[in-house]
Amino acid sequence: FELGRELGILAEKEKYFKHEYLQLRHSLSTYSVKLLNNVRGRDELEIVLNKTGKEKEEKYEQLARLDLALRFQEKP
Repeated sequence: FELGRELGILAEKEKYFKHEYLQLRHSLSTYSVKLLNNVRGRDELEIVLNKTGKEKEEKYEQLARLDLALRFQEKP
């Protein structure tokens, strides 16, 4: 979500590549939706939605990814 936001900012600053940045942002959003569609069970869903922090850290917070999606206005 953070990368999507950065791409949106770049699209506003660099008009020449605006279309490419917005297309990448849309692709990231589509990827997130497809990732959630491929979750195979409740345990996996909890991990995806609750994981916070860096990749190697085992930190979890209730619906952290959903909160992040809302903060960055990711509608899909």
